[in-house]
Amino acid sequence: PEVVTTQGVLVDTWRDARLFAAAAGAAWFFWQRGVLGTIVVGMAVYLPLRLGLGW
Repeated sequence: PEVVTTQGVLVDTWRDARLFAAAAGAAWFFWQRGVLGTIVVGMAVYLPLRLGLGW
């Protein structure tokens, strides 16, 4: 639920780093079936979007 909501309200824009990180993590998991890789890939997508672009 926290991926698609902010303070109990649905995210109203596609410019949310959590959405892209969750999608990348899910894609990695379905490809490799590894939890550690899922976390690493999700954070590798999340951090540049969050810190670099300010999403």
